[in-house]
Amino acid sequence: MSTLPLVTICIPVYNGERFLEEALVSAFNQRYSPIEIIISDDKSDDNSLLLVEKLKIYNEKNFEVKIYSHERLGLVQNWNFCLSKASGKYIKFLFQDDVLNSNCVEKMVALAETKPEIGMVFTPRELIVNDGMQVPFGIDILHEFWGNLQLLQKGSSLLKRTVLVKDPVNKIGEPTNVLIRKEVLDKIGNFDTNLAQIVDWEMWLRIISNYDIGFIDEKLAKFRIHGKQATNQNFIVGRGWDDIYKIWLKVLNDPVYHKVPLFSRFLIKSNLLYRLIDTLVKALPARKPDDLRLLSKYIKMAIIS
Repeated sequence: MSTLPLVTICIPVYNGERFLEEALVSAFNQRYSPIEIIISDDKSDDNSLLLVEKLKIYNEKNFEVKIYSHERLGLVQNWNFCLSKASGKYIKFLFQDDVLNSNCVEKMVALAETKPEIGMVFTPRELIVNDGMQVPFGIDILHEFWGNLQLLQKGSSLLKRTVLVKDPVNKIGEPTNVLIRKEVLDKIGNFDTNLAQIVDWEMWLRIISNYDIGFIDEKLAKFRIHGKQATNQNFIVGRGWDDIYKIWLKVLNDPVYHKVPLFSRFLIKSNLLYRLIDTLVKALPARKPDDLRLLSKYIKMAIIS
């Protein structure tokens, strides 16, 4: 019997048939075991579930595959539904558009097992660009914006770096290139359903604020950029423009962030006020009245935080 810890690969699905085969095959091809795979279908109206059934032929290691189909929950709640069904010591998300290298789980678990204080492990990732999409500056080298990263570091050491509040704000990446210790989520909570765009960054901040962080300087996953992915669709319909303000206000006020150093709090508050006032002034003629009222509210909250 294996003495290695169980890893849950969570694959939230919604109309994912275009790229789902490549993603799922990469999960089945992991050199590591034991693995369970959770597929949570958010009421797709394409052939995603039929494709999943067809692809079981690639499951040569007989990983346990649990398939759930439910009423439409929405992106973030579907992520959390996956977590509610996970039994593993570690959580490895794999989005329907993305790909894991065959040694991804193996290497991440090996590092995570060296120290129980490690809350998460992350790696760089390779980009796959489809549909002629423009690649935003720096998205392929997010980890480099931290400056020097060690194999292991205190999360608090990252919080003290002045680059914390500079763009790009998410210097970790997406859930596909992160491994999370499940007991961490039991303590700090699931993904925040009040956010629409940079939900993962808020989670990484919570983990960084409370745990050590592992980093493997090797591209162990592939992140796909294409026109139909959820983040692009949210941007088109205007969802989540204020998420960064919500996140920094949460860091300043939520008890889960009580370990954030005083210097970091000052840095975050100063940058937040600058961003809010700058947005308010520059966007004054174009903003809807409701947006302007919300910006004013955030400014007041930042001042008293």
